[in-house]
Amino acid sequence: MRPLKAFVAKSFASIDDSKTRKVENLLDSFRPLGLTWGTADPAEIESVSQKVRQRIDECDVFVGIFTRRHPIFSEDFGTERNSQSPGEPVAWTGPPWLFQESGYALKAGKKLMLFRETGVELPGLQGDLEYISYDLASPDSAWARAIEMLAN
Repeated sequence: MRPLKAFVAKSFASIDDSKTRKVENLLDSFRPLGLTWGTADPAEIESVSQKVRQRIDECDVFVGIFTRRHPIFSEDFGTERNSQSPGEPVAWTGPPWLFQESGYALKAGKKLMLFRETGVELPGLQGDLEYISYDLASPDSAWARAIEMLAN
């Protein structure tokens, strides 16, 4: 297996640490086989977008971890039929910058490995790509799929 370099795009919000760390631990398990990875952290003097583009350009694989960011409620919330409360979200958005970064990686011809937390919508270009459903409560199927993708 030839060495691979991955860029990991993720949320840096503390509420998402436990979700993103599990994916990072999985990637760490491939270090003995030559996989190295990094993120946009730590802060540097250059602009964030320039730093991210450079790191994506230098990588072989783009790993996007789409965690829940903002709730999406039913379209009929706020109408006469359903004016009480929004209830439970019907879906979630992911961190907005991840859509931009994954689009850039796609245009740059990078291999994409997208982890989608349960309930997160992937519209646009990303919605047409293969992704790994990621359920924090039972991640085994996500790990199996990720291992399959990395092996190929």
